[in-house]
Amino acid sequence: MFESIVTEYLKNIECRDWTIISILEHTKSKCRLHVDSIDVLKDDIYTSLRRYKKNSDNNINVTNKLSKCLSTFERSFSAVEVKEFIHKLREEQEECGFDTNGYRTNQTVIDEYKKGEPSCSEVASRKNKVETKSSSEEETEFDYEETDLDYNEKPNKMKKRSKNDIEMRNNDDGSKTPPSRSQNTVMTTPQKPILSANSIKYLDKHFSIDINQQCVIMKEIKINIIPGSVRDWLYTVLSSGKDVFKNVVMVPLIPDHQFRKICEIILYDFFSMASDGPLNRHIGERKYTVERIVPLFKAIQSIYKEYIFNWIEVQLDCIKEVKMLFPEFDLTLNKADGVLKVSNNKEIVFIEVSGGPESTVPKHVKEDSEKLIKEAMFGLVSLLRDYLDKNPENVKNICTYMVQIIGDRMTLSKIQLVKKHFYIISQIKSAILPFSFNEIEKFLEIFELLYALISGLEGQINELKKLAFTNSTDGVPTVRDWIWVPESMAEWESIEIRENNVEQSKAPGTLGNGIARSTLIP
Repeated sequence: MFESIVTEYLKNIECRDWTIISILEHTKSKCRLHVDSIDVLKDDIYTSLRRYKKNSDNNINVTNKLSKCLSTFERSFSAVEVKEFIHKLREEQEECGFDTNGYRTNQTVIDEYKKGEPSCSEVASRKNKVETKSSSEEETEFDYEETDLDYNEKPNKMKKRSKNDIEMRNNDDGSKTPPSRSQNTVMTTPQKPILSANSIKYLDKHFSIDINQQCVIMKEIKINIIPGSVRDWLYTVLSSGKDVFKNVVMVPLIPDHQFRKICEIILYDFFSMASDGPLNRHIGERKYTVERIVPLFKAIQSIYKEYIFNWIEVQLDCIKEVKMLFPEFDLTLNKADGVLKVSNNKEIVFIEVSGGPESTVPKHVKEDSEKLIKEAMFGLVSLLRDYLDKNPENVKNICTYMVQIIGDRMTLSKIQLVKKHFYIISQIKSAILPFSFNEIEKFLEIFELLYALISGLEGQINELKKLAFTNSTDGVPTVRDWIWVPESMAEWESIEIRENNVEQSKAPGTLGNGIARSTLIP
């Protein structure tokens, strides 16, 4: 199936650059690769290497390289970078539902809610309908290479092909790729931030959020890549055995890198806890926070002195600020599980731990997901209040971050003000926390998440400097005009923003009828 692609790789790539991971990446670039096909691809790679070695035209370098590849084949296929490749491939498929058809909250979905407030899966099912084939075709077969048909229409006339009847997809180079799975339910990564259907209904008025049928917030943006030297160091450390791990993890780079030092602190701390056996997963939220989550961010604070983390029932200054501006504001949840402040004492990162590793409650998860959005929005408003007279076009890259821990998965997201009275929420990265030394390779994605956060914070400093140097605007919209804060949490669902609301509002300094708070921020 994949032999022609692998052979093409061997012919066109210099033998000194041959690696298993590069073959996998090459194959993925040439065809629609699925996790279910990895075992087949593995066999085809090995077969292709053996067959290519029999070529009498090979020079000595090629022959030696092929011998080395074959002798270390199983070990290479078990390497950390290969596991990471397979994990990301699986995550991509789960996020995209195997057919890359996402589900975005938009006005069509909101209209459906208003008609009868169906569940998220019902709305998604209606939204993902496609034109069916002719009636004669519908009565004879179910085509795996077309998009999902609507199972609610003429269900008794659908006829699935047997496995032997499924046709392979032909690629340009003559190879064949198995068709993608066809299914109604989108497979999603477990333990991701999730919102209630009712929350989605009213958040859509002022927030852009990408979700799927199960109301799980989907990943939207690519992350900053860990520098190559640090990544290579991580591959070496995470592939090391327990007997040499402590020595390997303390080997610095020359010149060293700040982020590598953070990785060293975290890994050394984990090894000291997990070297004698797996860590206990049956612990409560508070113990989980202190023992597993806090060390990650304390390591950042130990290297980046300008960042200050506070933990456990932290009183949020940004919400106190809103209450001082609007004394009647009725938000009662004003404490976070964790928060990061920068040197100007502004809260930039908000952290919520939704239960212990094995004690996650769906209701708690949904409440924390919505709570984080509120915290991050008020944090962003607090940050932008220092620039109310600036051009709002210059604040689109300024954001606050949200970190939610659900079970053993940590997810990083951010919120930005992108237009008048409208915010966008983007999920950046999620990763699983390891609980034993045997799964220490999972730290690679944890470090990718932390590096994305640190890179974002460093970029934010530059954006704020540029904003400070810009001139205040005159006669055009300002940041003050763009900021939106609800009049009350109780009224959040009923607030609607209209351009003519400003003319219909009450006198300045009093509450308008459905007016955005941006018109009242002093």
